[in-house]
Amino acid sequence: MSGNTGAKKRPSPVGRVLATFELEDKSSSNPFERRVARLGLGVHQKLPTFRELTHSAFNRAVAESLGYNDPRITQSQLIAKLAGIGGSLVPHQDGTVSFSDPPSAMTFWYALEDSALENGCLCVAKGSHLTTPLTQRLTKLDDGFPKFVRLEKPLWAQGVADKDKIAPGEYEFEALEVKKGTLVLFHGNLMHKSEANMSDKNRMAYTFSIIDGRAVCPTDSYVMPEVGGLERLA
Repeated sequence: MSGNTGAKKRPSPVGRVLATFELEDKSSSNPFERRVARLGLGVHQKLPTFRELTHSAFNRAVAESLGYNDPRITQSQLIAKLAGIGGSLVPHQDGTVSFSDPPSAMTFWYALEDSALENGCLCVAKGSHLTTPLTQRLTKLDDGFPKFVRLEKPLWAQGVADKDKIAPGEYEFEALEVKKGTLVLFHGNLMHKSEANMSDKNRMAYTFSIIDGRAVCPTDSYVMPEVGGLERLA
């Protein structure tokens, strides 16, 4: 059922490079003249530099070392986090967007500039991928708009024993301050966030996610291409 009856179909960002603008940027009354927050979800498919980076032998070796025999790319983004305007990001799990059953999402996050607390670095709740199951996933409605839906049952990261499946307490987030060129790798069930960038330094990053090709990715997943399946990391 469509979530926006009568409206034009929203263009899918999958396989394309579409801009999202900073909501808090008041430099222009025209929202399309405001500064860019991110570009996605097909950066590696349209920009050769990032395609080469994504499909590097190093990334393939990392995926293989983690047991991904058939890694499939779900999305790729450039995150701007520009000086003085880059917005905050609430705690979330990437596996709700790069969804599979069982959960298999892995995020590759590359720092394109030095990332510190002052300019909104990643903050992670260490170990939360083992204590926090997925409870929702992002779907695509008939009109192209995204919608989160609740899962029938929570999905835990593979390998979590039943005795360890307990509700987490309050999350304690740790700032990941890293230098330009650093790769941060984390499971899709990991809770993470970032604060606003109120400094005079940009915090550009490139990120892409993979899932295990043997896991189930629903056809109505927001990241599923309209034609063909998910691209293989090769």
